[in-house]
Amino acid sequence: MQIIGIDVGTSGAKAAVFEPGRRMVACVREPYSCICPAKGLLELDPEEVWQAVVRCLKRLAGQADASQVGMLAVSTQGEAVVPVDREGKPLMNAILTFDSRNAEEFGWFAGQTDRFRVMEQTGMPSHPMFSATKLLWLRNHAPDGFEKAWKFFCFGDYIAFRLGAAPAIDYAMASRTMLFDLRARRWSEELTGLCGIPVEKLPEPVAAGTPIGTAGPVLTSLGYPDTLRLFCGSHDQICCSLGAGVFDEGVAMDSLGTTESIVCVSSRLTASRQNLACNIPVYPYPGEGLYAYMTFLTTCASLLEWFRTKLLDAPEEGFYAQYDQKLTELRDQPASVFALPYFAGAGTPQMDFRAQGLFAGLTLDTDRYQLYRAILEGTCFEGRLNLANMESCGISVRELRCIGGGARSAPWLQMKADITGRRVVSMACEEAGCLGAAMLAGMGSGQFRSLREAGGDLLHERGTFLPDPERAARYEEAYQTYLKLYPAGSTLYTI
Repeated sequence: MQIIGIDVGTSGAKAAVFEPGRRMVACVREPYSCICPAKGLLELDPEEVWQAVVRCLKRLAGQADASQVGMLAVSTQGEAVVPVDREGKPLMNAILTFDSRNAEEFGWFAGQTDRFRVMEQTGMPSHPMFSATKLLWLRNHAPDGFEKAWKFFCFGDYIAFRLGAAPAIDYAMASRTMLFDLRARRWSEELTGLCGIPVEKLPEPVAAGTPIGTAGPVLTSLGYPDTLRLFCGSHDQICCSLGAGVFDEGVAMDSLGTTESIVCVSSRLTASRQNLACNIPVYPYPGEGLYAYMTFLTTCASLLEWFRTKLLDAPEEGFYAQYDQKLTELRDQPASVFALPYFAGAGTPQMDFRAQGLFAGLTLDTDRYQLYRAILEGTCFEGRLNLANMESCGISVRELRCIGGGARSAPWLQMKADITGRRVVSMACEEAGCLGAAMLAGMGSGQFRSLREAGGDLLHERGTFLPDPERAARYEEAYQTYLKLYPAGSTLYTI
């Protein structure tokens, strides 16, 4: 019996069919576009996202035997809010993670709450990116839509509901709203009450992998059996971590996509003042008694795309292979140019979305290859900083399992090993989000005894990179220089 994993992202939806534990049968992607109605506003049309998912499922039915699919789960971006009516039809566009319209609402929330109390209860460091103050903005500025809404979904709940599921959200996604009591595993009466959000308008929190329904009319019209079972998926970074084989302490997923996220797990629940100082959230991880800790960088592969398109206006074909070759030639030279990769603000630990990127150390001898290398080094320095902060919170990481487009770059991964001092592994399956969702369905159905077993041969390592002592020593000095860039750069921007 085959499994479908759906991954709903910011710029497109993916869906993949897996023979559980063995191989990926087929994978398709359908794009959509973000809507930016004004500066600082970032939205998605939920109906457009839904139609993209339907197109994915239709294409999959044509590439695989739809009648053999017995299970489905959804991996999804976090924090975005989708108000819907009783039929699941969206009442307005979804407000995305980095939309800044709720600044006033967040200021009010921060003034009404103790930041450590919020962290201790929800596992989230207070921030406007989370769903709570987006809902507060809807209540204040779109009262008709707020009152008419039957449910406030995140995208995973929304897609699953329209496919035939009950209104349910997994514990990890519920945590990303900053309204969920991490220890009690229920919506926080204190915080929902403060924000004026009726709990009955929120989906039911359940464990990832919980059965939540069977195929509805859309799935059966595409040729899928009416016995197809729907299971609760999770936050995309959780699903990606599962798809990278992260089941044990000391092993972390490093997603090198548009943004970069590092996720590690621990059996210890630590929502401390140090977590708060480093802005490291903690939330439930699928499996017995595990918790996820995450750091992120707002620009990763997107910065490389900026470099290729905006700075060089270069075609994509052959570009990255050429520059990777040059990286290999330059790797034994000391770093001389530095890049602060905050081109869309700073992620953890600063969480400063006013921050801007910069290059330092430019001379008339600087060429485009040195700039390219500086960009990659900047992302690796950020990774080292975030790993150090993880350790300060008592979470150690000895191995990084890399996924995403950046994981295809051997020079980049070697650089990451040299700078962070960790064993770095590239994973063979490039659709880790879809795989992780499928693994949750496989375990939730009882077909597999554990998530590790559900991953099976799909959790294959493609390559391993170990730190080179000489290069690591040279990077130590460069890292200390890099740490001075953000304090210096923050005195320059005024927005």
